[in-house]
Amino acid sequence: MKQLKNTILFDSKCNLCSKTVKRVMKLDKNKLFTFISNKSEYGKNIISKNNLNSITTETIVLFTTENKFLIKSDAAISIAVKLNPLFLIFNILFIVPKKIRDRVYDYVAKNRYKWFGENESCDITNEIY
Repeated sequence: MKQLKNTILFDSKCNLCSKTVKRVMKLDKNKLFTFISNKSEYGKNIISKNNLNSITTETIVLFTTENKFLIKSDAAISIAVKLNPLFLIFNILFIVPKKIRDRVYDYVAKNRYKWFGENESCDITNEIY
């Protein structure tokens, strides 16, 4: 299995998630990130091997260069900060307690299909991007 450094595991069924991934791809000039749909066979394999089953349908997962993974608000903030030096300002969000950040994240995640819709199939179709 490929090493998962700076790999974003995302819900390709979710319009918000897919649009966010497309935005990150566009801004990722240095090709820091790879992207894997959690609905793909490779994504399902990663979920299973890392015992992530209960969290990956509700959140984004970032596998870091430090060989660990981040979820929810930690992943979102870390992706932004790695993406562009100008986004270092987002580090200030780490001041907000994780419990509060993740509550906001969970609220959006819970309503993402209702607010943004869902895809039957994602137009980001490769296993690894």
